[in-house]
Amino acid sequence: MSAPTPGPWNVTDVDWPEGYRIQAVVSGPGGDIAQVTNVPDASLIAAAPALLEAVEAYYEDCPCSLHACRQCTQARAAIQAARKE
Repeated sequence: MSAPTPGPWNVTDVDWPEGYRIQAVVSGPGGDIAQVTNVPDASLIAAAPALLEAVEAYYEDCPCSLHACRQCTQARAAIQAARKE
């Protein structure tokens, strides 16, 4: 499996003619990543690299130190889902 496109990702609102469903394009350093029909969804997708980085940092620095608390369990699940592990 290839690595995800590195961040930062950006949202560009699209001014398509009437009838087009695409409302925004998410792009990163390597080009377009997604064409999205809902601008708020595009913003969430664009935040994914920063969110993943924040969750990984929290997991590594969690004060529970055993990675057994509820927050670590949720963080680990989110990281695995993002990384397809």
